[in-house]
Amino acid sequence: MTITACTRTISFLLFFLFCCNLPAFAKDTFADNSGNAGHADDISKLLTGKGYYANSHNHKLFPVLSGLAYIMYLTVDSTMGRETELFAPTVYNALNYLNGHKEELKINNIPNVRDFLTPGGSTHGWYTHLGWDHVYDADTTNRWHIRQEILRDFLGKHFSFFINTNTDIIKPSKRDSLAALFYYVHILGDHESDKLTTAHTRIPIKDLYEQNISDDYWNRYGPEWKPETNIISELNKHFAILFEDQMETDYFRNLQGINRYLPENQADKAKWILDILFRNVPYLLRNESFAKSFYSTMQL
Repeated sequence: MTITACTRTISFLLFFLFCCNLPAFAKDTFADNSGNAGHADDISKLLTGKGYYANSHNHKLFPVLSGLAYIMYLTVDSTMGRETELFAPTVYNALNYLNGHKEELKINNIPNVRDFLTPGGSTHGWYTHLGWDHVYDADTTNRWHIRQEILRDFLGKHFSFFINTNTDIIKPSKRDSLAALFYYVHILGDHESDKLTTAHTRIPIKDLYEQNISDDYWNRYGPEWKPETNIISELNKHFAILFEDQMETDYFRNLQGINRYLPENQADKAKWILDILFRNVPYLLRNESFAKSFYSTMQL
């Protein structure tokens, strides 16, 4: 082997090792150093139609957006640390912020992280990114249920999920569907920003085989890692639950755009769907009885 060929081989191996250590989630919680928008931006747009930092002047809303961004991180992206760490540094950041703002965020207790953290690395998505209702293996399922409840509990403290105004009975289907909507916006954000081919570790947007993944792949790694549905089907299901009384409105009809034209490129698909959600969901939420007190309290 020539020196040039040897150099190329070493360079390829170094690049390969670098890629193997990159996380499977492709978007940071907050904007990164390059100015790329983070998941917090998507959360803010889903609620208000405006980006995260565009709401920084609202001193009631901004801490809640930050808290929800950290709650979403714990729910979907938090992982165990490397060998020298108890868990990933961002977990500390999330816990510090949430514990430091318990009163305004209406937080009682965060579960012990040892009970819900999952492995990190390039297969991280297999433990949390395969679908809100995906059936994982027994240990992962237990951890996933704890994660889901972290998000559901937070939303239950800030939105009024009542069957009617004369009862204190929570309507769990609405709360769960709102949590699922935030979850799928997070996954779409990962698809939108994915520069590596890690889409096999998360629920697909439309077609399980969009990434040319063969059945041999699932046979090799295990059928428990195979997504059971797709994001579009799941969104349609939760739209019908969340906005059951608004199906005849233009805003709800606009949501059906996710079922029609879709760009071919995976990242463009995700961006297309997110844009539709950001243009319509904030208006639909404002008209829902469970959300009216939130928008009033946040002075929106």
